[in-house]
Amino acid sequence: PNPDRRTGLARCHGNLGSLLAMQARFADAEGPCRESIGVFEKLVADFPAVPEHRLELLAAYTLLRDLLT
Repeated sequence: PNPDRRTGLARCHGNLGSLLAMQARFADAEGPCRESIGVFEKLVADFPAVPEHRLELLAAYTLLRDLLT
């Protein structure tokens, strides 16, 4: 599929995870965060020359780390 749509999907999952985390719904936030990571990992693999995907993947991993600690 279109990389822009995939990026948007990953961002939506990440935003949902962030919103749930801000509401202290940490267990609920983990799923969307992991979904975001999965989409960004695939984007990084499919488009290695696009550094923005790696940066957003890092942000998604950082959110997951914060949720789990």
